[in-house]
Amino acid sequence: MLHKRYLFKRGSVFYFRWRVPDLLRPQLGRTEVVQSLHTDSYKTAQVRGAKLFIQVAGLRDAYKSYQNHEITESQFQSRLIEFNVLKSSQKGFIVNGTISSDVSHGFPESSRMSLSEVFISFLEYKARNGLSIRIQQEYRRYFEVILHLLGDKPVDQVTRKCLKGVIQAYSKMPKRNLGEYRNLGIEELVKVDVPIDHRVAPKTVGQVKKLLHGIFVHAVYELEVVESSPAIDLKVNLKANTTFAAFNDSDIRKLLAVLSNQKKEWHKWVLLLGIYTGARRGELIKLCSRDVKRDEVTGRYYIMITDEYGSVKTEGSIRQVPMHSELLRAGFINFSSSRSGVLFPELKQQQVTSWFMRLRDSLDIPSVDDYGNRKVFHSLRHTFITKARSAGVSVDKVQQVVGHEKKGSGVTDRYTHRFPLGDVLDVVDVIKY
Repeated sequence: MLHKRYLFKRGSVFYFRWRVPDLLRPQLGRTEVVQSLHTDSYKTAQVRGAKLFIQVAGLRDAYKSYQNHEITESQFQSRLIEFNVLKSSQKGFIVNGTISSDVSHGFPESSRMSLSEVFISFLEYKARNGLSIRIQQEYRRYFEVILHLLGDKPVDQVTRKCLKGVIQAYSKMPKRNLGEYRNLGIEELVKVDVPIDHRVAPKTVGQVKKLLHGIFVHAVYELEVVESSPAIDLKVNLKANTTFAAFNDSDIRKLLAVLSNQKKEWHKWVLLLGIYTGARRGELIKLCSRDVKRDEVTGRYYIMITDEYGSVKTEGSIRQVPMHSELLRAGFINFSSSRSGVLFPELKQQQVTSWFMRLRDSLDIPSVDDYGNRKVFHSLRHTFITKARSAGVSVDKVQQVVGHEKKGSGVTDRYTHRFPLGDVLDVVDVIKY
């Protein structure tokens, strides 16, 4: 429920009051937001106040995102304009960013809690227990979409089927940081036809599922307003959005042919490393100059993938990757030795993804294969593994070089140690285009 500090009474009428944070006061030109809730009922005031709280908290989060360069100035100004409608109308009430003259519209007077009420209560509960500001902001963004898709219905009317529909719809939405989608409202975002490789990442869909699970656990055990959660073990088939293809040799040759035309130095090296190491995108952008080493036994250079910057997924991901001759020929040793610390400072995973999709499209490489699987940067890893396996390299060696956990040998796995570098050279040496 909305914390009582946001409510006060004048006579018999409840009001909502939000003290504007110092960082926003120059933007709003005031120190607090005060709005009549047009009711003498404390419960109704909590419901209506919760709606307003979503609006003001959203504005606060938008400003922080603007300061962190996560949204543009024009995007923040749009949010500010929406918010200022409230300032100019003391009789209206904000509902989904618009003014409604009927202040009772959409607010159930029954004793049942609405979905937004439960969400506000859940978020305040999590904040008191240490949930970071960043995650709170993410949850609010996710909930805006959830609320649009479901409507603010009583929480006990939300079914398992409803939640599956939300997950399916969310999985087909675009990544909001892509240029063509940045200025779209939620209604447009859920309706637009989005190419598969522009859709939100499976990780984001997983976070939405996690949020729904948390909201309903809170409703069951903290608020006791529903008897059971419809979000338990919520399984939704999202295969079409999560599978990756391997590039064919023609695709790779097209990519290699334009290396010298790339505008930034990291374009060349991240692409070559992706093709000839099979490493994950997150591992490549965290490489340091000291990770490039030479093996005393074989004399071969190799790249040491470590967990120093948290870029590895499992213990098996910490590994030695032999240096391919094409990387040596391109001058990677000289490049890495000329740097100190991280080879690609300030580079983020999403930059790699966006740039690679533009490059792929410019070369007329299909974005999906005949089976509907996506061709993205991560597909370079699939390609590397497929090439090595098709050349007859043993699966154990391939698993070690690409950082997959070895499974299937039972207790024998405990007695099987990593192969020395000399035994896995063939994993990379068979990669040829």
